[in-house]
Amino acid sequence: MSVFPFTKPLLTFIVTIALITPTITKAVTHDELRAQIQNLLALVNTLQQQIEAQRSAPLPNTPACPSIVRTLSRGDRGNDVVQLQQFLQGQGVYTYPRITGYFGVATEQAVQTWQRTQGIAYGGSPIINGFGIVGPKTRAAIINTCGGSSATVIASSCKTWYDGCNDCTRSYTGGPGACTQRACLTSTAPYCKSYFPNTPIQPVVQSVSGPTTLEVYSQGTWNLRIAGSHMVGMVYDINWGDGVIEQYTAPSRLRFTHTYTQEGIYIITVTLRSVTNTKITTASTTVRVTGRQGAICTLQYAPVCGVTSQGALVTYGNECQMRGAGSVKVYNGPCN
Repeated sequence: MSVFPFTKPLLTFIVTIALITPTITKAVTHDELRAQIQNLLALVNTLQQQIEAQRSAPLPNTPACPSIVRTLSRGDRGNDVVQLQQFLQGQGVYTYPRITGYFGVATEQAVQTWQRTQGIAYGGSPIINGFGIVGPKTRAAIINTCGGSSATVIASSCKTWYDGCNDCTRSYTGGPGACTQRACLTSTAPYCKSYFPNTPIQPVVQSVSGPTTLEVYSQGTWNLRIAGSHMVGMVYDINWGDGVIEQYTAPSRLRFTHTYTQEGIYIITVTLRSVTNTKITTASTTVRVTGRQGAICTLQYAPVCGVTSQGALVTYGNECQMRGAGSVKVYNGPCN
């Protein structure tokens, strides 16, 4: 089919006008008429080429699915923040003029806008319901938007792997992968499950498990699950989220304890590194630390606004009463 379907009718019209016009104005020779027709044909050919060029122009590139295996919130920096901003820019919600790699106010607002469009959250705060942070639920939604697979690069020698949402496999080293198409309700760090024969198995932190709630000054215990046998020279950092960072030689310990002295919601991040300090893999979990139950409080009235474990905002007479109820302080003064 012609890319310019109305070329023939248009050409017929133009030629007809060219034949009639000389009879109205003045007589022309056959050579002059032939030259006019050739000029008109050249014009039609040029228009056809322009239309074809417009139709074959490449579409704008869709941003690649970002590789995010940790919870991102305001103040974070890194390549995963760059990828997040590029993704949000492609979704039309990140309008800041530059990709900065810093999770600031503009990125937080873009995340909030995108969460609303996806039905993840319509309001709230990072503490109450994760509004404005990129946690497991938001990461899973991003992966679904990108087509149900993570952009994390899996080694070509990996035979079967988990991409953060689906199970994948390939027939030969470096071959294309085929993945299941499950809906991603949660998202964890991608990892290789099996390799082709005679391939070194690179370790990966699969999960960090432990209590999700804890009282201040109470000791909590967390366990690591690490896959892979080649861990010589490997170390892992444990960032407890309260300013304490510990480092251990892998796999000397897989169980750890920690005590928090202040209330709040803390993100525990475990990073596995090589002997050259190259980051290999990261996993994280969250713990909510509340005040001790049964505290004896005075009747002094110094109102504070706290959030309960169910996410409700409640005004307490003072901080002691708030901690005794197991709530977390939001700000001084009554809840608005």
